[in-house]
Amino acid sequence: MIILNLLPFEKKHSIAIEHTRRLQKKLVAIFMTSLVLCLAILLATNWYIGYELKSTEEQISSVRQMLSSHGGDSNAQIEAMNEQIAQLQGIQKEHIIWPSIIGQLSNTTVSGITLNTISFDAALQTVTLTGTALTRQNLVAYKEKLAAISFVSNIESPLSDLIQRENINFEFKGKFTYSPTAQ
Repeated sequence: MIILNLLPFEKKHSIAIEHTRRLQKKLVAIFMTSLVLCLAILLATNWYIGYELKSTEEQISSVRQMLSSHGGDSNAQIEAMNEQIAQLQGIQKEHIIWPSIIGQLSNTTVSGITLNTISFDAALQTVTLTGTALTRQNLVAYKEKLAAISFVSNIESPLSDLIQRENINFEFKGKFTYSPTAQ
C-alpha cells in the first residue's frame, strides 16, 4: 500500500499547530474548571468551619455562664458530698460482720450446751452468753472453747454455775475485741 501525501509541508505544519492549540485550549479549560471547583469547595468549607466555630463558641459561652452562675453552689455541694463519703467510710471501717461472729460462737458450742441468748455491746466491748448445760463437764468444755476464740477474752462466770452437777443455767461474760481486718 502506497501513502500519498497531497498536502504541502506548510499546510501540514499549520494543521499540526492548530491541533496543538485546540489541545492546549481544552487543557486550559479543564484546568480552569478544576480550579473554579476547588475554589468553590474551599469557600464552602471555609463557610462551614466558620459556622461550626461560631456555634461552638456560643456553646462554650453558655457553659461558662452556667458554671459561673452555679460555680459556688456546686463547689459547696461537692464538699458536702465529700464529707458524707468520709463519714460513710468511717462507718464502714467500724462495721462488724455479725453473721461471721455469731457463726463462730455457734460453732464452738459443744454437745450438751443450749444457748438462749448472745448479746454484744460494741460500745462497752462486752459479750454475754446465757444458756443451759446438761453437765458440769459440758460447761467447762464450752468455756475452754470460748477462750480459744480470737475476739472473746477474759471470760467470767459466777462460781454458782459450777455448784450444780446437771441442768446448769449459766451466764458467761467476756471482753469483745473485734477488728474487721482480722476476719
